[in-house]
Amino acid sequence: MYKRQDLGKAAAVSVFASSAGRQVLGLDWINDQDLRVRASPPDEGHDPDAAAVCHVAVLHRADWLAVTPGSVGPDELTGPREPAPRPLGAKPARALLAELAETRTRKFF
Repeated sequence: MYKRQDLGKAAAVSVFASSAGRQVLGLDWINDQDLRVRASPPDEGHDPDAAAVCHVAVLHRADWLAVTPGSVGPDELTGPREPAPRPLGAKPARALLAELAETRTRKFF
């Protein structure tokens, strides 16, 4: 879930009305008012291509500091699909962590 930082309170604020299990795969500022969001498809269980694509949407807000919690609805996260393969999963991550742990004096695994 994308969370903006509430600078006045030093707290993260979720701007999505409902994540509905969607994974944010990328965020890019286009300018001060437009944020490009790459999010997984809304229903990955019924979409055979879900693990390899994302939806690209551009969110526009005049003042991002004034955005309230839950103000970005699922309709705003629709957009064209583009390729977005996911990382290989837990096994490569564990292998990397084990390799990094080997360089330490204390063994973690």
